[in-house]
Order: sequence, then structure tokens, then C-alpha cells
Amino acid sequence: VVLASCKKKPKEKVVAKIEGADTPIIIEFGNPLPNLMEGVTASEKDGAVDLTSKITVTHNVDVSKWGVYDVTYKVKSSSGHVTRVDRKAIVGEFANYDNISFKFYPADLRHTFFAAAEKWLLETMTGGIPIQANSGFQMFSDRMQLVLEEYDPIMGFATLYADMNKTDEQVTMDDGNPGQPGKKTYRQAWGSTPKTMMHWLYDDSVSSDLLTLVLDALYDYQFTTGTDYDLLPSMAAELPEPVNPVQLEYNPDLVVSKVWRVKLRDDLKWTFHPNTPNKDNLKQTIDANDFIWTYKEALDQGWFRAISGGGDFFSSTQEIVNAKAYYDARKTPDPSDDIPWDQVGLKAIDDHTLEFHFVNLMSEWNVKYWLASFTMGPIHKELYESLWEGEGENRVNKYGTAPQYTAFNGAFYVDYFETDKMIRLVKNENFHGKDKIKFDGINIAIISDPQMRFQEFLAGKLDVTAVPSTRYPEYKDDPRIKKVPGATTFRLSLNGNGTVEKQKEDAAGPREADGSFVPEPILARPSFKKALYFAIDRYKLAYDIIKTVDPQMYHFTSAYIVDASTFTSFRETPQGVAVGQGFSPDTYGYNEQVAKALWEKALDEVMEDGYYKKGDTIHLTLSIQANSEAMTLLGNYLEEQFEKLFVSEKYNIKVDVEVIPLAFPDNYYAAVLIGAVDMGIGGISGSTLDAASFLEVYCSDNRGGFTMDWGIDTTQPEILVEYQDYVDGQLVTKREFWSFDAIVSALNGTVTVRDGMEVK
Repeated sequence: VVLASCKKKPKEKVVAKIEGADTPIIIEFGNPLPNLMEGVTASEKDGAVDLTSKITVTHNVDVSKWGVYDVTYKVKSSSGHVTRVDRKAIVGEFANYDNISFKFYPADLRHTFFAAAEKWLLETMTGGIPIQANSGFQMFSDRMQLVLEEYDPIMGFATLYADMNKTDEQVTMDDGNPGQPGKKTYRQAWGSTPKTMMHWLYDDSVSSDLLTLVLDALYDYQFTTGTDYDLLPSMAAELPEPVNPVQLEYNPDLVVSKVWRVKLRDDLKWTFHPNTPNKDNLKQTIDANDFIWTYKEALDQGWFRAISGGGDFFSSTQEIVNAKAYYDARKTPDPSDDIPWDQVGLKAIDDHTLEFHFVNLMSEWNVKYWLASFTMGPIHKELYESLWEGEGENRVNKYGTAPQYTAFNGAFYVDYFETDKMIRLVKNENFHGKDKIKFDGINIAIISDPQMRFQEFLAGKLDVTAVPSTRYPEYKDDPRIKKVPGATTFRLSLNGNGTVEKQKEDAAGPREADGSFVPEPILARPSFKKALYFAIDRYKLAYDIIKTVDPQMYHFTSAYIVDASTFTSFRETPQGVAVGQGFSPDTYGYNEQVAKALWEKALDEVMEDGYYKKGDTIHLTLSIQANSEAMTLLGNYLEEQFEKLFVSEKYNIKVDVEVIPLAFPDNYYAAVLIGAVDMGIGGISGSTLDAASFLEVYCSDNRGGFTMDWGIDTTQPEILVEYQDYVDGQLVTKREFWSFDAIVSALNGTVTVRDGMEVK
């Protein structure tokens, strides 16, 4: 007997496609409203059926007033599915410039453009939803003698230069016994093991923390007198020297050039682990050729830090002549496409002089700041070349995978490395600045549980620890506790693709999206994104729930500086203060009434388009970092708050949030960075003394390598900027529309702008 259903076979879903509406409609002020259907078509079944005549267009454009307006195109397919495309129409005047740069303009203009960019991020929620700054509290043991008793945004507590009033035999080491007599070992504990000691490949903060201790940089922050410090030569012998300097009409006192030379110290040496193969026969000294060979190999191999990450050779902030062209040509199968290495702007003039050729003008500060990182340091050529294994696609290099396969040049070297257990560092006697270092070594225990780390500190086995949120009330008055203000804003990133079709488009693009993920349509609605922003009680979350963070309603904390010449926090400038207007700054962006109204508005839109039906539950996934007490508390709060506020009696629809803990760095690489989750908590750190360079992480083309939001477009000229500029020697007021991308490029380098948009 065969039982057959009497129900009809479900009708196949046919999705229509609207084309020609993916660019903004530019309307010069004073011109009439153009034909909004010009160039716009619709079809289904791969173009076999033309639906253009069935497109409906709605808009709110008023050509008599400057502004950014919404144009919506809708068409229904033969199966009843509604396709919607939203487009911007902008009325006004637009920026049009050839090779313009604001990089060295006066601070007031740079603050104005930076503020306009951040304001737009908040108005559109393009960069996600800022929630909190990664502040916290640390406790130091009684034997620690810190140089800085209060946290400094650049130097921290300067623990690298600290001293101790007790030696190791007077304290308990990690094995439960007293340490070696007369030695001073700084005892720490980290939550996870560094992934690599190869500094051109690292992509996590834990590896960065280790590399900072074992690798030097051309320039470094050093104390001058007392607690004063400056960015001074380290591996370099002197300050950068400009070649053919240029004088700027609008900033005549500033020396800039596109070519800079850096002279190296003549006493730079490598240090090797005792078990490094053939170490006595390896080259012992470091010179300019080591740097340039490393730079070439980095581009040949496509190492992460050479091509992305912000401090790379491609970013507009410090773009190197022909570096991108050289790298791109190497990827093509035709050898004739290759660009000779001598055409790339990275050169060794002699054994102790580096020369950098930049695409854009650079100041002495720009050059020092870029080179003040271990990232731009060399690796050891001979050791690296001896560590290749395998053949073809299986060929790998072991450099940086273990202490014996790494060459060191910093204050310490790695003597012992056991994954998930212990890392031991020993003072590097070859380091040119060794006399400033008081520690004989550093022990780093790997303890994933923050409560256990704290207990080890209380037991006297550590010299420093972070204070867990749950223990803060108990120890908040302890004289050993110190506040660590956070520079990084943690934000709620959003997958705003809205449809499977859009998700698949991104999967075929340069950002490598998860094409199988099904995004929630409501997250594509700007009104719901804003509802999420206003729904968060940041004050309560920071001070009553987590207790060890600070509320943050902006993308940039007070640690960020737009113009290093003023050393003024952007948040303290008039432009920085004005960014918060309209976003409930008195309550850190919290307004339940506004959140609920925006939620209902978003529901009206998605219900009209047929994405949901009455009685539905909207399921939203939220990824957080696992094994983090603060992130767990944050995830639980967002789940409870969103489910409480986002309930509609009108449609009998509610939101259900599923919190997904993922181990670091999977919470980034397996979730938000590939669009495999609806929402995700994450924080990306930027250059605090060069805030404009950090804007790149919000660009929709992922030029900074860490764009965390999806379904965004930063190419359109939606940002109205009013500013003063010199024209023919006269100060005039300009009022123009710019795109976010054009602003980013103008603040960091040189850009050509047409109709307010960046020309690439």
C-alpha cells in the first residue's frame, strides 16, 4: 500500500533580479529630477523573462533641498517573491578633485573630515554597533617597581622598564619553589598560546604580545628624562632623512618627501636558541640587506603583514611605489607580466642605509610611526632558507614555529616554549638596549581560566594579573589594583546582506564570504540596525554587569588622535564632541523608546516585502569569544535585552537570540570575517596616534583586511562636509558631498575624486 499526500506540490520559488540600480543617483543642486528608471531592468529565469515593466519605484527625493534620499525598486516574480533594491539619490554639490590629499592639512580640517566619517558610520551603522571599550583592572605584586604608576596610552605601565625590590629566591615560582638567587624574573600568565613567532604572519594579539618582547624595531618609544618619552631610533642610528624634500603651501614648516632614508646601527646582532641548527655558522650581524631581502620575500610569498593588516606595503597611509604591482604580477602565470624588483620602492643604498619610496608624501613622523613596529623588521635569511620542507603545494617553512627555528633581535629571546603550558624568555645580551632592562627573564604561564590566573596571583606565583569581573567588587579598594583604560571599541558587527542571493554575491567576491549562510532579512534594514544601537544600556552593562569595562557609544575611544602634532584626543575636539549629537550621548546611546519605534518601522518594511508572516520568530545568531568572562556576560545581556525589547504585538513577532561561543580566533575567522553569523562581538585595534589610518577597517572593499560587517557600501557620496580650504591663497568655505572611501583616502594619502566618489 502506498500512501500519497493530497497536497499540491509546492510551487518552485522564482527570484527576480533587478539590475542597473547599484550606483547612486547624482543630482547637482538646481537640476530637475532625472528619470529614475533610466538603465534599470528586471528579469527572472536568467534573463529569459523581462519584468522591467512591472517594476514599481518609490522615492522621497526633493530636488529643491540638499540631502540624501531613498529610492526603492520592487518587482514580483512569477512565484510571488518580491525583490527589493534600495538606492540613494543625492542632491547637492559634489567633491571633484585631481590628486587631492588632506594628510598634512591643519588639524582643524582633518578633525572635520574625520568627524564626518565617524558620524556617518553611526547614522548608517555601517561599521556595526559600538558597545564598550576594553578597559579593565590589573594588580601588580608588591615587589614590582613601576616606572609609571598610572596607565599611559602609549607606554602602558612601562613594565618592560620596571624593576623589582625582591629577587626570585624570595618569591614562589610556577613550580611552587623559590627561584634562583639574585635573579629577577617577571612572572605573567596569558589566556592562550601565541600562534606563531614569525612576525610577518601573525594575526592575533597574543602573538603580537610575545613578538614585542623578542623583536626590535627601527624606531621605538623610549624614556628621555624621568617619565617623559619620545619615538626615538632603536635599530635605526638616527632620525629618517628626506630625499628631495617638498615645501607645502598650506603647511610651510613641515618637511615632507616621497623618498626617505634610514641609517642603521652598526652593532645589530642576531640571537639564536641554543638548539638552533648550525647556529654558529649562521650570519650573526644584521644590516640593510637583511631588511630588503625580507621585504622582497614577504611580497614574493604574499605574507599577511606585507599585503594587509594596516601597516603593510599597500595601504595608502604608507604605500610603497610598485609594491602592489609587483605582488599582483607575481600571481599571474605569464612571467612577462613580472615587474623587476629594482622598480619597487624598497632599497638598500649601502649595508647600513635603507631607502623607502612612497606613493604619497610622508613626514618624518609618518615614517617613524610606520617603522615603530617589529613587523617591518627582518627575518634571518639563512635560517629561513634551511627550514623548507615538502614539495609542491605541501611545501612549508618552519621559520617561527619553534624557538630553535626563530632568530631574535629584541630585549629577550625565547628559551622554552610548551604549547598551552609555559613560555620562558631570557634577557638578550646581544640587544643594544640591554642596560635599560632590569629583568633577567620573563615567565609566561598559559592559563585559559581567568579565575585560575587570578588565584595564581593571590598565591604569590605571578607578578601581574587581570582582575576578573566577578572579583572586582571584592578587590576594588586594594592598593595594588590599577585601572587600564581601553583603546579598543568592541562592537556588534552585523550581517546586513538580507538575502541568500546577496550572500552568494559576496561569496563570489574578494572577501570570501560563507555562501551557504542564510542571512536574516531584517538585519538589512537600517532602521533595525539603529534599533539595536539604541537598545543597549551601555552604562548598566559596563558598570553593573561586567564591572571592568567602560561604556562606549563611539567607534573611536579617547585614546585616538587624528593629528599627532597636536597630541589632542579626537574625542575632546569640538568636532569629536559633535559626533554624538542625536545619539543620546547623556545615556551613552541608550533609548528604549526610540529602539522600539525603529524595530516596528523595520518590521513594517520587511512584512510589506513578504519576508516574514505574522506569528514568526526571528532567529538571530550572535558569536562571542569563548572562555572570556566579560564576553559571556556581554552575550547574555544582549540576548536578554534584545529578546525583551523586540516583541511586536502588531505582528505577533519576536526575536530569539542564540549566543554561540567560539574560541579565539575562530570568533573572527570562522564567523564575522566570513559572514557566517548574523551578529558577532569583536574589537579591532588600530594606530591610536594615526586614527585616520584605522578608518580603512570599515571600508566595504576590505582594504584594511578586517572589515567585519556585511551588506554595506562605503563608495557612495552620502557624507556632506562643510569645511574651509585655501583656494588661490584665499580661505573659502566649501560644502560638498563625499563618499566614506574618498574621505579615508584623502586623509591618508592622495586621491582623485569624481562626483564625491573615489576614483581607483
